Amino acid sequence: MVGAMITEPVEPSMRRVLRRAVFDLAANEPRLTRFPPYVNVGTPGGLTLTFDESGQELTDHTFRTDVVAALVHRARKVDPAVPMVWLTRPGG
Repeated sequence: MVGAMITEPVEPSMRRVLRRAVFDLAANEPRLTRFPPYVNVGTPGGLTLTFDESGQELTDHTFRTDVVAALVHRARKVDPAVPMVWLTRPGG
């Protein structure tokens, strides 16, 4: 499932993982209406590496791609299973 996107219908096991990610955000993000976007790599509820781009002008697509690749590489050193990659940002 390398590079697979999550599509409907979501399997029950994946639904639990996604609900955990939402729970973690609600429990740990005190600024739920205004916070900078950040990239997460890992497993919700488990090891998660995060890159917060607040205060930085990251308009370079190549740099952002390198950041995600580096996070995936680091996560796979700890857990060789393919990690999930998701963006956390405010808004609908």
